[in-house]
Amino acid sequence: MSGPPPGRQLAPLATEADREKALRTLRAAHAAGRLGEEEFERRVGKALTARTRAEVRATQLGYLTVDLPARGGRLGRRVHRAALGLHAAAFTGANGTAIGVWALTGEGLFWPALLLVPTSGLLAAHAASGPLVRRAWRTVRGRSDPPRRR
Repeated sequence: MSGPPPGRQLAPLATEADREKALRTLRAAHAAGRLGEEEFERRVGKALTARTRAEVRATQLGYLTVDLPARGGRLGRRVHRAALGLHAAAFTGANGTAIGVWALTGEGLFWPALLLVPTSGLLAAHAASGPLVRRAWRTVRGRSDPPRRR
């Protein structure tokens, strides 16, 4: 009876569904212009000849797609914009409430400024941090910004 050497198990073979998932990743990159025709064909060939699930996973997540230009800028921008919207809503609610209480209590010394000034600075810093967030997102995903042309 022949089998794997002691201590080693056979790697699960790739299924058609595994290969199709990898091909969808490559097709999306090609359609988005992140992958040229010749390179697309080369990578599809490697995806189709992958024998094990690990090789197919590497096709999707690893050596066949890791050097594609990042899509993280778009996702990072959406995440940052959503967080900024929540921050602006909290800023408006808290400061509006403080100003309303100040107005209802006799309008003496403008004490809501103690809340308004620091939270305005925080909101402005959050709004200005968009490029830093996108760069950090790309770094976390293992991709760096392409060099800028002059």
